[in-house]
Parts: sequence; structure tokens; C-alpha cells
Amino acid sequence: GYHVAMAHPALQDLYGATYFDEPFVNGVSRSFATYNPHAGRRWSVREYIKRAPDASHLPEHLRKAWIYYGIFPNNALSIMPESVQFYQEFPLSTGETLLRGAIYRYKDETREQAAARYLAYRIDRDTMDEDVQLSVWSNESMLSEAFEGFYLSDLEYGVRTHHDHLRKQIPVLGLETAPEEKNMWALNDALRSRG
Repeated sequence: GYHVAMAHPALQDLYGATYFDEPFVNGVSRSFATYNPHAGRRWSVREYIKRAPDASHLPEHLRKAWIYYGIFPNNALSIMPESVQFYQEFPLSTGETLLRGAIYRYKDETREQAAARYLAYRIDRDTMDEDVQLSVWSNESMLSEAFEGFYLSDLEYGVRTHHDHLRKQIPVLGLETAPEEKNMWALNDALRSRG
């Protein structure tokens, strides 16, 4: 997907062309990448690659893998050689979202694993900040005189399959104009029953 290359410099530096998205199937999507041992223009990426221990306890194809599982509608798991994390997004209003999550480490974590986990956290923290900024810009764009209505971009395959799941559950998203809130539930049910 173009999202990493365009919006996340540290992730692009870390794994670049090895990144790919797989669509939502039965509510689960997957993004997969292996980090490039020659990457490292950014400090956190360079130090991560230098310090990440060989994960010889993992199968060969997972030793340098960063894997993300999206669980519809609002959950994600990130699995890296040194840690696992989850996060969830809860919309509170049209302009506010609660993000919660946690990072899990090995019970018998080594110093090298701890350092790699910290550096991976720094990379992910920057990525989260970039995603927040993208949301701010999207919200600001809707206030522009040039704004002609909101649409769910289907340019990125993984995003499109997520939106397909949303449109299936909430078919009013496909309507040209938003229905009145008091009619939304019944209209959604009627549209869903039509298939």
C-alpha cells in the first residue's frame, strides 16, 4: 500500500519495498514486512537494526518480520520479533477518538530485546503521531470552501477492504446525503436486508 511510503518515513526506512497488505477476509487483514538490514537513515531505525538480536527462536521467515493484523472494526495487533502490542480506537465524537493499547514483552527479556523493543516503540510512536496528523489534515480539509463532500478513499487495497466491511455493516455510508439521525438505525436495517 502507498500509505506507508507516503505517510510514514521511519517505517519506509525500516522495511520499504518488503511491505505489503492483504485484504480483510472474514474481518481480519494482515500487513507484513521484513526489515532491511541496510536501512537506517533515521536514528531509531538505524539503532533498531543495529541492536535487534537474532530471533533464532522464531522460524526463519519471521526473524525480521513486522506483522500487523487488523481485526474489524477497530482493533490491531502488531507482532515483532521482540514484542507484541495491541491497540484499539474508539470514536467518541466526530472530532475525538480514544486510543488505547499495550505492549507485551518476553518474560525473560534480554537487554538486547529490551533495547529493540524500546526502539520499535519509538518508531511506532512516530508512526502514530503521523497518523494523528493525517486525521487532523483530513478534518481541516472538510472546512475548506473547496471541500465537495467526504468520501472513503479506496485507493489502497487494505483500506478499500476495510471500507467494504464498513459499507456492509453500515450501508447508509453509501448514501449521497446523510439520513436524519433518528432514522439511521431503521434505514440501515432496511438497506442491509436488501443485501
